Amino acid sequence: MRVLYHCFLLVIFAGLYGCSEPEDSLLIDLRTDYVPGEEFDGVEINGRLVSNASQRHDFIQGERVTTLDTPGRFSLALTRYGEIIATREVWVPEGGRRGVVVVITRNCANVMCPEAGNIEATACLDRQCVRPDCTSGNEAACEDTRRCTDDVECPTGPECALGVCAQGTCLVSADHSACEGADYCDPDFGCRASAGTDTDPTTDAGTDSGTGADAETDAGTDAGDPGADASTDAGTDAAPDGGTGDTSALLCAPPAGIPSPDPILFYDFAAESLDVAPRAPDIALSPEGAVVISDREVTLSGGRLLATAEASDALTAALIEAGSFSIELFASAADLEVEEDGAPERIFTLSSDALSRSLTIGAEEDALEVRLRSTLTWSNGTNCAGSGAEGAMIIPGVFSAMGDLQHIVVVFDGETGRPDVYVNGTRREDNGYCPGTAVLNWEAGNRLVIGDEFDSPRMFEGTVGRVAVYDRVLTESEITCSFEAGPRASPLL
Repeated sequence: MRVLYHCFLLVIFAGLYGCSEPEDSLLIDLRTDYVPGEEFDGVEINGRLVSNASQRHDFIQGERVTTLDTPGRFSLALTRYGEIIATREVWVPEGGRRGVVVVITRNCANVMCPEAGNIEATACLDRQCVRPDCTSGNEAACEDTRRCTDDVECPTGPECALGVCAQGTCLVSADHSACEGADYCDPDFGCRASAGTDTDPTTDAGTDSGTGADAETDAGTDAGDPGADASTDAGTDAAPDGGTGDTSALLCAPPAGIPSPDPILFYDFAAESLDVAPRAPDIALSPEGAVVISDREVTLSGGRLLATAEASDALTAALIEAGSFSIELFASAADLEVEEDGAPERIFTLSSDALSRSLTIGAEEDALEVRLRSTLTWSNGTNCAGSGAEGAMIIPGVFSAMGDLQHIVVVFDGETGRPDVYVNGTRREDNGYCPGTAVLNWEAGNRLVIGDEFDSPRMFEGTVGRVAVYDRVLTESEITCSFEAGPRASPLL
């Protein structure tokens, strides 16, 4: 099921409009990089549909959606099949302005505002928190919100998506012509099959994803009433008509015979609960400190994401029962300096303190370091039992100053008793783990944390992308496929 993104938006001055409207009316234009006709099909003001949306509309440049009698407070929402996709209360103070542009940027999805020390900045624009009354003419509320002066300064998405600088704000423009046939460009995932969207909001002329349906038999699946005609069925077919377009679609087929191919835990940093795992118990993460979640990534600069003790114990019990596991994540390190105590920064850890853990995935300078507790190691997972020799798995040269996200997968096979580490789809042959056959001897009481140790300062500075935990061994072909799909794709659902 497609995750609904509840984001924030900013209202900016749009200049003087035509003079045909009443003198005290307020013209509302909308600019957004959500894809009209696919990600949203309607615009509402105060719960009333004021405009339809289809691929023929250019919301990157801006589209007129309605006129209000007077300035003031109102609620604007993007909707899809009648469900709200993005919404915010907007306040336009009186002051002689004839029009505003409401800008909704997709990279504000799950940016957590307000930030510490600025409780008034409850809105988001282009991944930064701003005050909700931030408008041109009220610059004191805006601070410095300009992120660009040219398109080249804006990040791009897949090949069909281009970065666009729109009055200082970066948007992602979807180029549907770069896709084959009736496919459309999803700014996060690239070309995808259309869910059956009409292309003209004044006619019911769009192509249904099913075959053989005529105007009479398909009448019950349209967005309007079953009896709606071409003049009133303004937009998107509400039923999927057998089409795809769901973000949970299979990326890489699991091997035959796997009873539960899904991850037991999955964080894509898009859902507000921070937990969209299909099979796990409630293992939602709580942000603490400097954490920014947006654009399906979490940026950590002195903060962390923490699960409760009960949830962490549930995850531990599930993996011990399975006897095997695979942990997949994307990460880039912003700090490549050596820590004073030589300890790695914690990217993903299931531990109680600096000396006791089940598993830790960390970064030390440019190296990836994995600590796995088993019958072959001490309780810290770093020293081999009996000899005291180094037992941590250290892979040099993984992280770079370029800040690119690296695909990391740690696999433990309970049948062979051996762990493996994959970086960007490639198995690292000599990972340095203690010799012998390992058995997991994890204990309850360790906490799941992303970005830090539970009770010791081992903060990771950088970015983390999709995180998935499986209670089975991923195959090399699955790992390669998942790496090639990229950090914004769904897991092996």
